[in-house]
Amino acid sequence: MRRSLRVVFDFACPYCYLLWGYVQELRRTAPVQLEWLPWEINPDLTLAGKVLQPGASGVSQPDQLGASLGLVPSARTVLSNTHQALAALEFAKDHGQGDAWLDAVFPAHFVDGQDIGQLPVLLQLAQEIGFDVQELEAALQAGRYDQRLLDNEAYCQEHQIEWVPTVLWGQEKLLEGVISFSVFKDTLKTLF
Repeated sequence: MRRSLRVVFDFACPYCYLLWGYVQELRRTAPVQLEWLPWEINPDLTLAGKVLQPGASGVSQPDQLGASLGLVPSARTVLSNTHQALAALEFAKDHGQGDAWLDAVFPAHFVDGQDIGQLPVLLQLAQEIGFDVQELEAALQAGRYDQRLLDNEAYCQEHQIEWVPTVLWGQEKLLEGVISFSVFKDTLKTLF
């Protein structure tokens, strides 16, 4: 069985945003192929999300880790429900556009401060990428990808994954939680 590099993540996590940025940086010099495995870390959050208190967005450490690469998450005022954004990633993967979805959603959320828990925001991003917006909306409203997200949840529980991001090599946990660019880059060098 061939081993693959995978990342367990949620769009709500600023450390996942940083890891996405690390991948973008490494792709400037070498092909980096990995699979993003969505795991909804706040499944009980309402669709409206949760209003964050000023200063409670927890971005100071991500600021420090990502500053050298220009990855500084904006202060967010809402903790977004990411269920539909994660389900839309599965839609995008089915259409060969998973990376394009990641490349749209992470900056929209962490740079532009958009509430990715809101369907109109997701549909606007989808339109900008060139997705069939009506097909995506129908898939989300029908819950077509909900089972995949539940399967991912079961996978994470079965493999005792506790943090996002978690970088996997096959079934082996390579890195978990707060990851610096240098540690990520050095870890990848050992694999390839």
